[in-house]
Amino acid sequence: MKYRVLFAIILVCAFLLRVYGLNWDQNQHLHPDERFLAMVTSAAKLPLSFGDYLNPAVSTLNPYNLNFNFFVYGTMPMTLVKLVAVWGRADTLDGITLIGRFLSAVADVGSLLMVFLIARFFEKKYGWHYSIKILAAFFYGIAVLPIQQAHYYTVDTFATFFSFISLFAAILYYQRPQLRFALISALCVGLAIGSKIASVYILPILGIFHIWGILKRKDRMGPKLTLATLHMAAYILIAYVALRMADPRMFETGNIFDLTLNRQYLQNIAQLKDLVKRDSLFPPTVQWLSKTPLVFPLQNIVFFGLGWPYAALAATGIVVMLRKKEKEIWLIMLWMLAFFLYQGSQVVMTMRYFYILYPFLALFAAIGTFSATDFFVKRKLLQSIILLLIAASVWPFAFVSIYSRPHSRVTASKWIFEHIPAQSRIVYEHWDDILPVSLPAQGNIPAHFAQQYQHTELPVFYPDTPAKRVEIEQKLSEADYYILSSNRGYGSIMSVPSRYPYMSQVYQELFAGKRGYRLIADITSYPTINLGLWSVSFNDQWSEEAFTVYDHPSVLIYQKVYENSP
Repeated sequence: MKYRVLFAIILVCAFLLRVYGLNWDQNQHLHPDERFLAMVTSAAKLPLSFGDYLNPAVSTLNPYNLNFNFFVYGTMPMTLVKLVAVWGRADTLDGITLIGRFLSAVADVGSLLMVFLIARFFEKKYGWHYSIKILAAFFYGIAVLPIQQAHYYTVDTFATFFSFISLFAAILYYQRPQLRFALISALCVGLAIGSKIASVYILPILGIFHIWGILKRKDRMGPKLTLATLHMAAYILIAYVALRMADPRMFETGNIFDLTLNRQYLQNIAQLKDLVKRDSLFPPTVQWLSKTPLVFPLQNIVFFGLGWPYAALAATGIVVMLRKKEKEIWLIMLWMLAFFLYQGSQVVMTMRYFYILYPFLALFAAIGTFSATDFFVKRKLLQSIILLLIAASVWPFAFVSIYSRPHSRVTASKWIFEHIPAQSRIVYEHWDDILPVSLPAQGNIPAHFAQQYQHTELPVFYPDTPAKRVEIEQKLSEADYYILSSNRGYGSIMSVPSRYPYMSQVYQELFAGKRGYRLIADITSYPTINLGLWSVSFNDQWSEEAFTVYDHPSVLIYQKVYENSP
């Protein structure tokens, strides 16, 4: 009974960590992917009938019918958020964003519940200590990347949640090959793929668990094949129906017997693949050109997604399980390795692509902590156990602090309105947010509008041609201020100086004070542990770009002090 109370406390605390500071950007919509998804959801309308919903040609929930011709996300989360927004009378861009974030947090807490249930399954089967499932829930509750993703209205939390329900049902099927477990797994994998197409990567481990469950039965081969055929047919049927319900847009017609995939959707996927090739200068791809496959994603998981003490405990847990003969765990570890090797070798190695590994890493961190606990207890070093948990919690609680204060771009905007005269000429970089953002009136403080400044865009990601050089020099010469609202431009471009020799030099000279501009404000929002008289901040700007540029970018404001001669 005590562990149930403890689990309930962990569940509530995990939820609070995920909804704390939910309006972290003060309704400024500073996450571009989230902003796009919220715009599509806002433009969508609930169909007049279920038949219209299933028909991509007429559905008012189909992004392609709303003049959004490039949409590679699954539509299931969007449909769910729209339903709640209409029901809750909050069908506005702001309302949809906050509802999407709230449901994202709920979905991620659902993933925590799955971690707990999977650990409890292994406890019953292999005699694991009861504390492991509690520790697994605790570790997933404090995992930084899931906490961050739960603050966003994106599809990843929904996809991970449904994937883990499907996996848990597949593990139960392996233990007892009953049709109900297969159907639950099929239903949820359909919903997962309808949330995010990359959820197909979990299909191999699901398939192995189901096939394994049939093969270990003591029946003769004939009955096994019959059972396998019937269950497989039911699985495919339910998964297909669930996918069509979750994302009808993925198919060409509303005819459920027509398996043809939507041509525009397939074109979108092909376009996306072209944009992320290694020879591409598509701005979001530039950051990856200098990154070492496997090493860079592992570095981000260890230092930012988990924190190194947490990661060390997870690694300990993996080593412990390698010495045991628990087949399901071995299969999970092999799948994790295969997935990491594949995804970590792609051009784009962004942290959220590895999100599905985090529930497993929480489980292994729990095993590692229990093993360390056993070691320390035997040596009467109980205080060391507490130190382990505290060490693993430092980075998560430091990270959550970014949601306790205004977004750094909002803070920078307030500074700009206070210190930069109206009608000043400001240059900003394309593929990044323009500053200042307009601020509503607050008490006796009047509203401020970005339009009171003259903004000019710098095409920093264009290839370094003579024409670009002339344009950049002219715009910098005419401007009064140069505002970098994140490290998106210089962080990517300076990492590949061979591709951008001129622009890399511009940044080097700017930062060295040799461009005629002087740094007058450096506004940051670093993760911080604050204990009143003592505090420590962690500069995480060396992480992957997406980890900082959405919710806590570093803003640099430069003022022209003299004319530069290129």
